[in-house]
Amino acid sequence: MPYNDRRGIAPGQILVSLICLFLMSYFAYHAIKGKHGLEARSSLYSQALRLERKLAGLEAVQFRLERDIALMSDGNVDHDMLEEKARDILNFARADDIIILDDGHR
Repeated sequence: MPYNDRRGIAPGQILVSLICLFLMSYFAYHAIKGKHGLEARSSLYSQALRLERKLAGLEAVQFRLERDIALMSDGNVDHDMLEEKARDILNFARADDIIILDDGHR
């Protein structure tokens, strides 16, 4: 049986209470602010949403490119249009092209 002083509280009870309070505070802090806590979960959730939107955009680009490839693979390719589109995308010009520069001021 623990020793009780005049106040009726054993010295060991105070120590155990302080240790329990410390442990509860420690775990509560890490449950909220820790590496795997609530704030980290919220951050990961918002990052997942952002990446899902980016993935949807990339899938749309992939679908468009696959469609373009399928159209070119049919054998009905307009080579002049294909060359023009490639030069436009790559910003290339042939030596005999006439280039008109527009500075955007009117």
